[in-house]
Amino acid sequence: MPQPARVLGESVVSAAIDAAGLRDQWNRLEDLQLIDWPAVATLRYKLWRYLYEQFTRTAHSLSQDLYPLLPGERRNPGAALPLRSVAGQRCLLQAQPADWRQWSEQYRNPGSSAVHDLAQAHRHEIDFHAFCQWLVACSLERVQSVARSSGMRYRPDCRSGGRR
Repeated sequence: MPQPARVLGESVVSAAIDAAGLRDQWNRLEDLQLIDWPAVATLRYKLWRYLYEQFTRTAHSLSQDLYPLLPGERRNPGAALPLRSVAGQRCLLQAQPADWRQWSEQYRNPGSSAVHDLAQAHRHEIDFHAFCQWLVACSLERVQSVARSSGMRYRPDCRSGGRR
């Protein structure tokens, strides 16, 4: 699971939990004997959304700081939206059936003007998911670094985007 505090800093994440009004729920979930996965997922999503909103309002600029760190397909925010990208799929799924084979023909080509228009219309939402992907990538790189420095052989799952 991504650890935003390891990427953005403990103080930033702790302040975000407080500012977003999530502290009571956070503490309640941490005190449980068993993990309430649905509640944790909902809370993390709210935290990540808040962190993203704060990230875009500070000196960090997605176009300057975040895009260069993302895989090539997301470096150019004006580029065609890949149908396989998580951010793009989430955006398309809001308007299309879950099975891509049932999508309108205009959305099956990532270079189409319809996909470009959809990406532009939902840019903020797509950038949020790109931000989440960035947190995941940074977290995986940290795990890899710690594992290797400890003498472990670490082979990331290729589907997760980790680097060897």
